[in-house]
Amino acid sequence: MKKQNGPLSIAPPPPKNLPPDGKETWKEVCAYLLDRGLLHAGDMSVIEALAWSMARLRQLEGFIYEQGPFTPDGRVHPAISAANSTSASVGKLANILGLAPISRSRLTAAVQSGGKRPEGSEEWLQVLKGGKK
Repeated sequence: MKKQNGPLSIAPPPPKNLPPDGKETWKEVCAYLLDRGLLHAGDMSVIEALAWSMARLRQLEGFIYEQGPFTPDGRVHPAISAANSTSASVGKLANILGLAPISRSRLTAAVQSGGKRPEGSEEWLQVLKGGKK
């Protein structure tokens, strides 16, 4: 398999073990990033984590909808706490991928300013390239 540098030209298929909701998220996120030239091979593990988290969140929200926010003994349904933490994970993963409004605005601002890198970022770029110039 040839390693591709830069943005991908096609989205890989979703992992086979993802549930249907996760596959839907995978396809939507890949299409969104691909459309903008922002889909990279290195993003696949983050996209997979987001897809799993979204599938889990939808399942938890379904439990809460069907069973109500409280247990029969009057306590808060445990799925609410799980949904809250999963929702926080979804937000973080979406932000990493540039899917959240604030992260999109940062991407747009960087492009509008000529895509200039912050001072000192050259060191990090060199490290990311394996120390090569």
